[in-house]
Amino acid sequence: MSEPAIRLLSPTDAAEFRRIRLEALLRHPEAFGASHAEMVQRDEACFAAMLADNTIFGAELDGRLVGTAAFSLQQGEKARHKAVMWAVYVEESQRGQHLGERLVQAVIDHARRHARVLQCAVATENHHARNIYLSLGFRHYGIERRALRVGGRFLDEDLLDIMIDDAETTKAAP
Repeated sequence: MSEPAIRLLSPTDAAEFRRIRLEALLRHPEAFGASHAEMVQRDEACFAAMLADNTIFGAELDGRLVGTAAFSLQQGEKARHKAVMWAVYVEESQRGQHLGERLVQAVIDHARRHARVLQCAVATENHHARNIYLSLGFRHYGIERRALRVGGRFLDEDLLDIMIDDAETTKAAP
């Protein structure tokens, strides 16, 4: 079996991006701010627009997306030095192969060229994802209490960031 390739997605990837995004939201509703119920109503054109308006990396294996990680710059004069990493997901069949790390590293590498601060939020219960982020240079700076409500249950999120211009908190690409 070949190794998944990491590449920047484009609007032509909308069908595959829609498929994997809906899978992620359905299987792990506690890990994402968007909900499956909301996103399943959106057509392929909506997902193509998301791909056009954001920087979204995909892990592709044999023509199929098996992972994603997205980067979005904050808007406005005073906040455009900051970016957010979101939509990090790896299909269960591909886990344990460091694909999550490769996707997150692609976002960090992209952020080095476009931002000074990269932020993300991760459910406090998602120890595996948080450990990946911390191992790649993110630092914990807070907790958002009751950040999400899933199935009638409130979930807290750890707030993490990486200072792109601080060489001690960033790691070189492998």
